[in-house]
Amino acid sequence: MKTVLCCVWLVLLGYAPSIQAVTCPSTTVGQTYPFTARLPSGCQQSACTFFLGATKNANDPNYLDFLMEGTATGYTAVGFSAGGAMANSDVIMCGVDTAAAGGVGIVDAYNQAGQTSVRDTTQNVCPYSASFTNGRIVCSFGKLINTGDTTQDVVLNGSYYLLQVATSSAPAGSGTTLAPAYHATTPPISSVAVNIVSYLFSGGSNSTTTAPPVSTTTAPPVATTTTPPVGSCPSTVSSNSYRFKATIPDSCEQSSCSFFLGVSTNTNNPQYLDFWMEGNANGYIAVGFSPDGKMPNSDVIMCGVDSTLFSGVGFVDAYNPGYSSVRDSTQNLCPVSSNFINGRIKCSFSRLINTGDTGQDKVLNSSYYLLMATVNNAPIGSGNTLAPSYHLGQRPLSSDQSLNPAQFSGQSQISAFPKTPLTKVHGILMLISWPLLAVTGIFFAAWMKPALGPPPMPPKWFTIHRVLMLASMFIGAAGCLLIFVANKGLISLDPSRNLAHFLIGIIVMLLHIINPIISAFRCLPTSPRRWIFNLLHGSLIGLAVEMLALVNCGIGLSLFESNGYSSSSPGSYRSLGFYVTYVVLLFLLFIALFSIFTGIAVITGGEKGLKLGPAVIKPILEYFIGETKPPAEPVLFRNAVSETIPGTATDATMKAQEPKPATPPPSATPVTKQPKSKDVVLRWIGLTVFLCITIPLILIVIVLVAV
Repeated sequence: MKTVLCCVWLVLLGYAPSIQAVTCPSTTVGQTYPFTARLPSGCQQSACTFFLGATKNANDPNYLDFLMEGTATGYTAVGFSAGGAMANSDVIMCGVDTAAAGGVGIVDAYNQAGQTSVRDTTQNVCPYSASFTNGRIVCSFGKLINTGDTTQDVVLNGSYYLLQVATSSAPAGSGTTLAPAYHATTPPISSVAVNIVSYLFSGGSNSTTTAPPVSTTTAPPVATTTTPPVGSCPSTVSSNSYRFKATIPDSCEQSSCSFFLGVSTNTNNPQYLDFWMEGNANGYIAVGFSPDGKMPNSDVIMCGVDSTLFSGVGFVDAYNPGYSSVRDSTQNLCPVSSNFINGRIKCSFSRLINTGDTGQDKVLNSSYYLLMATVNNAPIGSGNTLAPSYHLGQRPLSSDQSLNPAQFSGQSQISAFPKTPLTKVHGILMLISWPLLAVTGIFFAAWMKPALGPPPMPPKWFTIHRVLMLASMFIGAAGCLLIFVANKGLISLDPSRNLAHFLIGIIVMLLHIINPIISAFRCLPTSPRRWIFNLLHGSLIGLAVEMLALVNCGIGLSLFESNGYSSSSPGSYRSLGFYVTYVVLLFLLFIALFSIFTGIAVITGGEKGLKLGPAVIKPILEYFIGETKPPAEPVLFRNAVSETIPGTATDATMKAQEPKPATPPPSATPVTKQPKSKDVVLRWIGLTVFLCITIPLILIVIVLVAV
């Protein structure tokens, strides 16, 4: 009955059964198509200017089922070309034909030496359905993987460039003479040769149907738009089983993994490894082979979104001399298939175990850590210039052990070492240590002495200063130690990235530890050498360390976001923005306080003015406004008074003879508390403003780092 219906359908479409060389299988209505090609890349099927979907026929594994649609008033067509040119390509066309059922005829054609398509003598295509509505052609059909017609049909179990046409040019002829007409515009061509059969039978479908036997016809070598790889690319016939897999998260199902990598040895040429890679990303996915688990000196293979390419995804062989990837001068890859659908990139490719390019490619028969990245940043360039961009805000993960890609079997576990959490804790501790504690402690020492001075002893400002600075030192030391733990004791230094942060951090931490040690051996305030301690502890070390620490926290936040630890949108630098706002406001506040209290010191003058002025410029103020005490009057003549020696009988006699001051009667009026001077009020206002700037802004930065 099915055969009769098929023949009736063919007659209705204008095809004589005598020229149909195949017995068409039944198809499944509404089936999904694991392999798709879309223009533009990533478009929704109904909105694409051209769409091609392919899947295995559920009833006969020797057939592929296709769905093709496009916005056209003439015809849509797909061509399979070994070299990327129209000449010698196999073509299937769906053209508007009022004589055909549904208003669309389906034609098996081929391009000879020229650029004009000719209708095949034998129509090796199984029409399923066709329609032409509102300027859009939709058709579905089946085709044998190997029709046996080696003159006019290609064997689909090979790698071919896809040519696509959606044109307003009317097709030639009608009914049994229907054929593609010449289209004035050059059809878009896929950037890589794709093997649809390999894709569908090696992971593009969840079906367990056994792949059809490999055709004895030799598949043409994969042609690429870049420098050809070493040797000839082998045919790729894989299955859903891989010799080893790496997934994020561990042991997830392939279709649900945020990143999946499958590797097996090519069955036709054991010198090659076959890779299947997919992941959730809008920019690119990549795998790297690193000798130490770090980005520098690693070999990288990327599949990146490229809207200029037919499949929407380009393949790139790259390497990392440092923290940025560079496109290899020789592209030693054999692309097989790729697509980008609903925010998920899929690609398969082969690569020689040893390409001979020792400068840019790793020999894959050695042990490496796997670096895996899913990046939403768009790649750099397109086509022949396509290359990985720096994955701002998205840090790659590393396997927890090194493995030999050519020999390893099983599941590679992703590193569970908490480098990212430890790095975040390092940043949080440093933000607590410096902007919150150290800068606040320095503020009390610099501006709050007159407001919180003696009595009692020690002064309140000194107690607060000492507690905050010691807490800052211990918390900072813990943060410094933690970053070494996060990097397993070894920090890779890159002069263009983290070298400055590392060196400044070490200097700041050493001086932060040395400064309280210096204060423990300070001389008395009355000592003539006290100025040396004040200059060293407060101005040279204290002020310098504060400035360096604030700058280094900014550098650290920049590295934090650019190295992919932040959850902020790529390139937003939100935490750094809040931090810079804090530093600018702090700087303006300090300038205001410096100007106000320098003015008060100059106006007040004398010893009192010196106490009210900024401590950092006390030597200068002392020179200009300090009072000079008159020298002691020289003793020229001895008398009873001048010869009186303290502690002697004469001294005691004279003291006894001195009239004692009368004791004032107790006053009935209570003693009123003296109002605070204007400078003290200003200092409390300054402290309030300082805390209003510091606490909210630094807490916001800490939260952004934490999440």
